[in-house]
Amino acid sequence: MNSIFLLIISIYAFFIGYKFIKSNFNKSLFTTFIILLITSTLLFFLIDIVTFKPQPNKAVSGNGNLGLIVLYFLIPIFLILLFILSKGIYQGFQQQPLSELKKHIMFGVILLVMGTILQITYVSSTLSALSNHPYNPFEEGYSGNIVNQYTNTLFFNGNIYGIFIAAVVIGTLLTLWFKRRKDYSKI
Repeated sequence: MNSIFLLIISIYAFFIGYKFIKSNFNKSLFTTFIILLITSTLLFFLIDIVTFKPQPNKAVSGNGNLGLIVLYFLIPIFLILLFILSKGIYQGFQQQPLSELKKHIMFGVILLVMGTILQITYVSSTLSALSNHPYNPFEEGYSGNIVNQYTNTLFFNGNIYGIFIAAVVIGTLLTLWFKRRKDYSKI
């Protein structure tokens, strides 16, 4: 389900970007947005691939956490993507009626709630699989990092991706909503 939600959010972000970034900015910013969107989506998939699935009474020793290498590239790319998305939404929605803003805020809230429920379920099942596992950072006696080759996807997965995208959409639209409501009340 994690990957499906990641794809749904990526498609949603693409359409938001297509509608508002492409029409309000130059072509190179939209191209940058698309490249960052595809790259960040693939890097979130890659984190899932390099994260080991816990197996009862088995641990993997190896060359460390490959997910940290992916995170080194993912975090700045994802933050830039969120910034461009926020800027595009803010400028694109300035001319839209308040009813259009409200519709997109409600859809963003639905995605945020759905992503949060999926994340809680995912974390619960992963922590259950990690119970009594030597690499469980939430058990007494573990001396390693909280982000390890078994827990990468607890913190960086499709649900988190969706939660951040939805939060940026909601936050940007609410900022614009309150600004425009304030401007209308002055008239």
